Amino acid sequence: MTKGRTEGKAATPPAWPVALRPWVVVARAEPEQGLNVSRLPPATKRAKWDEIRRHQPELAALLKDSNFQSLIKAFDAEVFIDTEDASAP
Repeated sequence: MTKGRTEGKAATPPAWPVALRPWVVVARAEPEQGLNVSRLPPATKRAKWDEIRRHQPELAALLKDSNFQSLIKAFDAEVFIDTEDASAP
């Protein structure tokens, strides 16, 4: 028998609402490695999008995913791409 459980019974999930742990923001050692595609000028954004679609279809699929887009909208977020994934313009 596992400690904290009675035989034949599933563990009880925590009661909601559960206090959330505070987020910790860790600065990158090299902050210039990220590209904020949300703030690119329209022509540059189109060019970058074409590049991503051609060379990184998995990243393009993620960026177009409706769930991802919903999160961006819900949190009024901006999209940053690691420059290892997409080089800066």
